[in-house]
Amino acid sequence: MDFHLYREIIEKTKPYFTHKGAEEVVTRMKEELDAYAARFGVFADKVWREEYLKQPSVTTSCASSSIGASMAMKSGS
Repeated sequence: MDFHLYREIIEKTKPYFTHKGAEEVVTRMKEELDAYAARFGVFADKVWREEYLKQPSVTTSCASSSIGASMAMKSGS
């Protein structure tokens, strides 16, 4: 999900948040959600390429190439 677009829609439509803390997702937590979306995007793109497009994974030396492993470790997998 592109949280930037989500926040743009919230800004335009001015919804009434019905759950306690729901507004924090749009305001206080925006940096964390953007960072999470970027990390998940790397992982999701890799799975999409390998599982659905049947393309082998590309090995890179950038820091983001270990994101999938660090996400799995954090979730207890």
